[in-house]
Amino acid sequence: MNIIFLYGPPAVGKLTVAKELHQLTGYKILHNHLTVDLVSSIFDFESVPFYHFNKKFRLELIKGAINYGVNGMILTYCYKNNAAQHAFIKSLIRLVKRNNATIHFVALTASPEVLEQRVTEQSRHATTKIKTVQHLRESFKKHDMLSLIPYVESLTIDTTKQSPKLVAEEIIKKLKLIQSRKIQ
Repeated sequence: MNIIFLYGPPAVGKLTVAKELHQLTGYKILHNHLTVDLVSSIFDFESVPFYHFNKKFRLELIKGAINYGVNGMILTYCYKNNAAQHAFIKSLIRLVKRNNATIHFVALTASPEVLEQRVTEQSRHATTKIKTVQHLRESFKKHDMLSLIPYVESLTIDTTKQSPKLVAEEIIKKLKLIQSRKIQ
């Protein structure tokens, strides 16, 4: 199985790019907020049990996808450069290696002005995503969300001036992915 791990700060376009990648590759999407919203409905966000169950559910879903022959997955992830997130990423890498799967890390970036513009878009309101400029700024003060994951090689793409479709096409070309639909 091929896994594309899309990460970056809030409002960078992870889910939007993931949807474009899905259209071009047929890969399944495991969107960050599917598990975040589920687990935070029971446990306080960023608490010890939150991180434990979020990690457990994600890894089980990925393991199941590998075991049941899913061709590819796209994971979206808001990387915060902390111990709990490193534990998840390292567990994911071990899972992938044990199961002869492949993982590609793709860091999406954008200018602060674009992130602040995008964070208020209506499409963000269906989940517990950050929805205000003030909340975004507070999150940047609290967490390092702009760093690359230090122990993996990441393809880095700036989404500031590119459409999600062009970003997806660039990912496909640079990672040499097989696509189910031809890029025009």
